[in-house]
Amino acid sequence: MLSPLFTFAEYHIKDIVAQWMVTTYVNSEEYAKRKFIPGFMDEVEREATWLLRHILKQTQKGDAIDYQLVENIGEDRKEMGTSQTEFIHSCSNLCHILLRYVQQAVDTQQITPSQEEYQTFQRDVHAIFRQVCLHVGKGYTSN
Repeated sequence: MLSPLFTFAEYHIKDIVAQWMVTTYVNSEEYAKRKFIPGFMDEVEREATWLLRHILKQTQKGDAIDYQLVENIGEDRKEMGTSQTEFIHSCSNLCHILLRYVQQAVDTQQITPSQEEYQTFQRDVHAIFRQVCLHVGKGYTSN
């Protein structure tokens, strides 16, 4: 499924993640606890970029997303003492920022998808992030 919207999002992934970092992540308890750990912010940015890139690439190729990777991230966050609710909220915010970023590009005509392409993109992104949040939760409940 070669969608110009997924391609656009993938091309602008660093901007999307940067927006998530400054609007969501810096307001989290995890950030407050770890902001002075050398390299931690860079690692969070790399992880979010990698996860979003994986999701976008797999979707573009029509391949299944490996949600086990998401569960592993949930397990890691649990071990770090990050609240499950906070982390799921953070993932949800990444979804909303992605959608808003693309919406702004459509509004300013940086990209001009058909109405059907845009609705499909929104539907797919919401469905994917519902699964991401579900699998984060599974990561928190695994042994």
